[in-house]
Amino acid sequence: MTKNCGRKRIQLDVDQIREIPFSQRTTIRDLSFALITSKDTIHRQLKLGVIRRHSNPIKPALNEDNKRARLRFCISMIDSASLPHDPIFFKDV
Repeated sequence: MTKNCGRKRIQLDVDQIREIPFSQRTTIRDLSFALITSKDTIHRQLKLGVIRRHSNPIKPALNEDNKRARLRFCISMIDSASLPHDPIFFKDV
């Protein structure tokens, strides 16, 4: 009969992660340094779904088709009368 054997899972406190500012947890390496754990532990928690990735405002998680659609939308919002020299966006009236 087996007893309590095998590798023990390392539990991360999610509240402790929330207390760390975004600027100190931009990468797995930064987060592991702030939590004083290994990078492997953080990566394992990401794979299990305990921790969720957060993309920055530039949206690097978008695929190529979505980037094109987003760019087309932004271009469609530009006022065509102002195009050659000083482009401006439509204003909500």
